Amino acid sequence: DDKSWRKGVQKTAANIQHIIEKQIQDVAVQVGIGNVAESIIEISKSYKEAQDALDVGEKLNGQKSITAFAELGIFRLLSQFDDPQVLTQFIPQSLQRLLEYPQSNRTDLLITLQTFLECQQNASKTAKVLFIHYKSVMYRLDRIKEITGINFDDSEETLSVQVGLKIINFLKREREK
Repeated sequence: DDKSWRKGVQKTAANIQHIIEKQIQDVAVQVGIGNVAESIIEISKSYKEAQDALDVGEKLNGQKSITAFAELGIFRLLSQFDDPQVLTQFIPQSLQRLLEYPQSNRTDLLITLQTFLECQQNASKTAKVLFIHYKSVMYRLDRIKEITGINFDDSEETLSVQVGLKIINFLKREREK
């Protein structure tokens, strides 16, 4: 079972990180895990995946991350671009309008949008996750629709916005690095 194997490796890596960091305070141990190499020929591929997991893991989770290539999801694709700024062309216009929105509550709207999509477009769950009233979520969603024109019933558009949000977060972490 690939998942249980990966979890075991991650647990062992966390133990090793803890031991090393206890002995040497000024060191950051980062772990990248490639997929299982079934033969000698696949070792270089697994090594490359582990390197990619290190690179992306640091951007997403910091210097002390333990990242498996198989768990990177869409970030596996996003990390393949030599110039991360090229990714901005894949942020949909509707999301661009929200990013360019001049009001101070733009950040609240972006967080609400991202949480709403992560909660499978369930406003009640979104309210619980954000610790705000359900009606506040509904108000924010109405504002988001008004500003962006996003149609949450259109699965293609919703996917495009989700990918755009991932790109925004990826680029933000890239800049912070």
